[in-house]
Amino acid sequence: MRPVGSDRIAGFGTSIFTEITALAVKHEAVNLGQGFPDFAAPDFVKQAAARAGIDLELKSVVASVFFSSDPANPDTYPHFYSDLQMYNTTMSSPDPAPFMLQFCSWEVSQKANSWQGRNITRFRNEEYDRAYRASEGEVDPVKRAALYIRMNDIVIQNVAVMTVLWRNGVSGSSTKLRGMDLTGWDGTLWRLPYWYKEA
Repeated sequence: MRPVGSDRIAGFGTSIFTEITALAVKHEAVNLGQGFPDFAAPDFVKQAAARAGIDLELKSVVASVFFSSDPANPDTYPHFYSDLQMYNTTMSSPDPAPFMLQFCSWEVSQKANSWQGRNITRFRNEEYDRAYRASEGEVDPVKRAALYIRMNDIVIQNVAVMTVLWRNGVSGSSTKLRGMDLTGWDGTLWRLPYWYKEA
């Protein structure tokens, strides 16, 4: 009996989703690899936090509400009325400027801008703001990269965000395409200028 599927994918084996799902079942864990749960958090999570001295309220908000732009809805992510919230964000451009804008003080999400500011953590740091402004006019790519590295360090050192996981994606390409160097930290096209076809 011939296996179902193309010969082209025969050598790939299982996908990351298959592996993570199997691990989640084995360890009785919640699998977030294919989306967020739409049910209340288990009591044992709150109990474990209480034993550590943490008073915890876990709330799961459906994505259509959480990511909506309704300024009157307190459950949208720009309101950020909690100590910690979790969601996935990524750079949508090869240039880091639009992504790093979300930590500038003039982008703070607040009632005055109808909760439309990109800085939902309300992080404020004068050094970060100066570095961002300097990056806007810097034409030397090495100096500009150094500014973005410094901005990233400021955000991480001040715990404005915490990297919790590497979100895997699925991509496919020709077996002759080289230079892609896929990463879970960026989009598939992040190294497009370096792609080449092997003869």
